[in-house]
Amino acid sequence: MKDYYPKSIKRKLSKDIYMRALFSIRALPRLKEKAADLLDEEYKQEVHVQTSNKKNSPTEIKAIRREKTLREIEQVEKAFLTIPEEYRAMIMNNIINQMPMEMIVGASTKTLSRMRMKVIIEVAHNTGLIDDYEYQEARK
Repeated sequence: MKDYYPKSIKRKLSKDIYMRALFSIRALPRLKEKAADLLDEEYKQEVHVQTSNKKNSPTEIKAIRREKTLREIEQVEKAFLTIPEEYRAMIMNNIINQMPMEMIVGASTKTLSRMRMKVIIEVAHNTGLIDDYEYQEARK
């Protein structure tokens, strides 16, 4: 399924911000797996991240990576809390599994597209892709 950039969003979000927010949502299952794997993962010796003049311990590097991943997950999940609960699974199916809105039973296509736009705008704001002014303009 081709990634559709709705005409109605052009005045709200630029295409690159829209796509980045969309793919942040699509990455959610992978990020959850990554966060779980970081708990079990053995540190690879060839990876050395240096801050100031000391080398970080493997545990510290793993904790930093896991914290970043958990923050990304939280930003996306926080956006889904802004829409009514009955639409969350439908929008998740539409974005993550790329299920066409016409195949989703339980809501009209217009309602689903409005909820989808709301989630994408929230993700863009939560991840820092748009500032507060742009966020207020996009929500109009």
